[in-house]
Amino acid sequence: ERAGGLIACTSANVSGNEPATSANDVLAELGSEIDGVVDGGMSPGGVSSTVMGFTGDGLVFHREGAIPSEHIIAAWNELRNT
Repeated sequence: ERAGGLIACTSANVSGNEPATSANDVLAELGSEIDGVVDGGMSPGGVSSTVMGFTGDGLVFHREGAIPSEHIIAAWNELRNT
């Protein structure tokens, strides 16, 4: 409540529920409460999530994790150029 909304973090689940291991799990768990999910495939486990956000037309990375930021940047640039 104090954050004013959801905070996406490593486990990507509602507190007390099992951690999500795929983008579909995240969407099933958090649904309309989030703006989107970067689907990097099934979670390999043991590696923190990459936490990022958007600022204007750019990306901001809050924590490097399982999906390297350079992969996300490349995908983002590809989407923007299509």
